[in-house]
Amino acid sequence: MNVFLLVFGLLLTTLGILFLRGKGLFLVAGYNTMSSKEKALIDPKKLSKVMAIIMFLMGLMFILGSFDTGFMAFLALPSLTFILGFVILGQRIV
Repeated sequence: MNVFLLVFGLLLTTLGILFLRGKGLFLVAGYNTMSSKEKALIDPKKLSKVMAIIMFLMGLMFILGSFDTGFMAFLALPSLTFILGFVILGQRIV
């Protein structure tokens, strides 16, 4: 069991909970640096939901990978593809 992967997965899951509650948008790259006009174009609830899903998926991948590294290698490509899909979908939703 790899403790580093487990701790990192739990950290990502905690961030997912933070985003799910609508807090933590200051952690999203580029959101803090936007002007108030640009921020008005973005729905913060939708952005939080998309970020929460991404964090949960990445956290799950790392938590499952902490028990068996071969399983993480098996899950990496589909998970990253799914996460990339959510990033692209998130750009269209938000």
